[in-house]
Amino acid sequence: DDESNSDDAFLRNRLRRHAIPMLRDLLRRDFEPGLRRMATVLREEDQYLRTLTAMAMTSIVDDEKSLRLSPLRALPLALQRRVIRRWLREANISSPGFREVETVRALYRDPSSAAKANLPGGWHVRRRAGKIFLEPPPG
Repeated sequence: DDESNSDDAFLRNRLRRHAIPMLRDLLRRDFEPGLRRMATVLREEDQYLRTLTAMAMTSIVDDEKSLRLSPLRALPLALQRRVIRRWLREANISSPGFREVETVRALYRDPSSAAKANLPGGWHVRRRAGKIFLEPPPG
């Protein structure tokens, strides 16, 4: 326990001090044990998916800047997204989230779509010759 625990400037404190008691009152039951169980399950599943992602990347990432589309498309959607997000992070794309991942996915979901898209920080992602690759910002 420290002084920051009572400061509502922090989201974790607002949740703990206001939202959780309000939810407990609205639901009229203690939901926290279920929430803790769910957090445990999600943590374990996330670790498993991280392992699968690392394994998948060995057959998909050609070099630091390109992804092979055929094996990427063969993955379940959840792994496609995780591989793309990790690839973007490793290329130092600033805070890749759902939007950036879906921007990359759009390049190969529809072959008639544009073959180039913009990413944060002046980066571009392109589709060509069965690959997705990154182009750094100019200069």
